[in-house]
Amino acid sequence: MMEVIAALCLGILIGSITTAVALQYRHNKTGYQQIVSFYEEKIRRLKEKYEQERQDISQSIRVPSEIQVSQIPKTEVSRIPQKSSNSTQSAKTYSIKEIRKTYPRAYKTWDLAEDERLKHRYKQGIAIRDLASEFQRKPGAIRSRLKKLGLRK
Repeated sequence: MMEVIAALCLGILIGSITTAVALQYRHNKTGYQQIVSFYEEKIRRLKEKYEQERQDISQSIRVPSEIQVSQIPKTEVSRIPQKSSNSTQSAKTYSIKEIRKTYPRAYKTWDLAEDERLKHRYKQGIAIRDLASEFQRKPGAIRSRLKKLGLRK
């Protein structure tokens, strides 16, 4: 009789454990599916936001003045944003050609070697006007580059 009671108790125990595990698995599976659904929705929204921002940026890009409208296919001309008639932008009051007579490298891209040389010379205590002369760039460009390199505030 003891063996029967032990077998029954063992059966009840095994059944209870199996049921608990099954319920826990079902609960976790549902929770997992909810988490996956939550993140899938979040990813979908981020993709939509990215696409909208990409479209906004592409619509706001200005065509450089060097490009003639005649060089652009007609299908693309209609996509070029037009300046509004009440625009507060003023025409340039300077000429790059004129500036380059004094500073030949004005408005040109900085390369890594120039950056390193500028850092070294600035740390030596060379004045901004002297650096401008040495690098053939405007003093404002020197100050701006030093700020970008983290050497000035």
